[in-house]
Amino acid sequence: MSTIFGMHFIEKSTSIQEVRWLLPSPSWLKANSDGSVSDDRFGYGALIRDHHGDCFEALSARTRASSINLLELKGVVAGIKLSIAHGASKVWSESDSITAIAWSQGRGSIPWYSFRDLRELHNPVGQLQLWKISHVFREGNSAADYLAAAQSEIGVTRIRSEQFNDEFLEHLSDIKFVMEALKSLLLLSYSL
Repeated sequence: MSTIFGMHFIEKSTSIQEVRWLLPSPSWLKANSDGSVSDDRFGYGALIRDHHGDCFEALSARTRASSINLLELKGVVAGIKLSIAHGASKVWSESDSITAIAWSQGRGSIPWYSFRDLRELHNPVGQLQLWKISHVFREGNSAADYLAAAQSEIGVTRIRSEQFNDEFLEHLSDIKFVMEALKSLLLLSYSL
C-alpha cells in the first residue's frame, strides 16, 4: 500500500503477456477469422496462411443484422471453406471468440437459431483429414479483424493476394516482422 497526500492506495500488479501469431506446421493451413458489429454494419472475415506465414487469399463479408457470436462462427466456416478450396486436408482455425470456439466444439449453451450455422461448420469439417480450433487474442488477429469490418456492401468478397490493399498488408506485415525477427534469432543462436 502506498500513501500519497495522506490518501492510501492499494498497488495492483499488472502482468504483460506477449501476443503473437503462430505458424502452422508445413502440412497445415491456418485460417484466422473474426466477426464485427459496428453501428448498422454486421460482417465477418477470414484469411488463410501457409507454414511460411504467407497469406494467399482472404474473404470479407457484410450481412444483415446478426449476433456477434453468429458472425464469429460464420467467419470460422468461411476460413475452413477457403482452406478446402485451396486443397487443404489439415486446417487450424483460430478465432478471438471463446463462444464461437465452444459452439464449434459442441460446448456451451448453444441457442436454437445457430443450429443451421453449426451444420454449415460440420459439413466442411467432415471433408478434412484433421481440424483443430484455438483461441487467439484480438491483438494477434488484427488482419481478420480488419477484414470483418472492411466490406461496405451486403455480400461476400474473396480477395486474392495480388488484390490486397496497403491497409490490409500493414496488418499482415506485423506478423511477417515477428517471423523475420524469430528467424534471425534462430540463425544467430545456431551460429554461436
